[in-house]
Amino acid sequence: MVDTICTLIFSTKSCQFGGDPIYMTTMSGKTVSGRSTNWDLTGTGSYYGSIGPSKKWFRVWLGGQRQLYYYATNANARVYDWNVNWCGFGTVFPTGDMQLANKQITNEEYPCERARVIQGDKVESNKAEICCGIEDDEWKSAGMNQLHKKISTRHCCFKKDSPVTYLTSMKGDSSHWTMGGITAPIDPSSTEFSIHLTAVSGSLTISSAQMYNYRLQWCGIGERDVNACEPSPPPAPPAAPKTLGSAPKTAGLNLLPPDSAKLMKKRQIAAQPVLCEMEGRQGT
Repeated sequence: MVDTICTLIFSTKSCQFGGDPIYMTTMSGKTVSGRSTNWDLTGTGSYYGSIGPSKKWFRVWLGGQRQLYYYATNANARVYDWNVNWCGFGTVFPTGDMQLANKQITNEEYPCERARVIQGDKVESNKAEICCGIEDDEWKSAGMNQLHKKISTRHCCFKKDSPVTYLTSMKGDSSHWTMGGITAPIDPSSTEFSIHLTAVSGSLTISSAQMYNYRLQWCGIGERDVNACEPSPPPAPPAAPKTLGSAPKTAGLNLLPPDSAKLMKKRQIAAQPVLCEMEGRQGT
């Protein structure tokens, strides 16, 4: 139904993209009186062409799945603070070399090694960093065919009370295409966010999540503050060699992927509030 669909238009002019960039999107929201709703939306991870070239604009269409089937509206967007978080990947034009030759930037500003954060058409920061993780397959029940998980991002050391953009996806062996809520972070902050899953068809339980190895993958983009880092626990002592009837065995080396890495140059990151269009009307 037309009155249950919300259209969102976003300008990416401040990213200075050239060509056709790639966009990734999620929809964050907050919990109000013990209830969140962004996990019940469709279209949160999809985008379309908009009113101009893709290097300057894109569009998101939202609909409701279950409880929100008739309520993907401006009113709910305001009450539950729906925010589209997006990340654009592409080349910049004019290029850094061109801007340097024309003295638009200095040698200290190029090449850029971090991410750009924008709000609307305003550049908020050029110092953001990216931190990614993959969670285990332990989920908590949140009702019939619904699961919930809280994710800690404290190890990313994001600056306190500064905006952080979270992008999410689900790794699994089977049937996770039937779930809603994968791209809908709830109550995002500099230290954590939550994910609420619901089955659009079929069943969804703790045992099925473990059987199919459902593991949330995520990346957070924001400014880092080393003072916000919690001290890491001391490393465990190496295991004692075993000598009973065989050659000694030393403890294996545990090689873990880094918790964070700098974003490659010229990737543009942004998060901005929802602006909905419904039947020709706009609302925030």
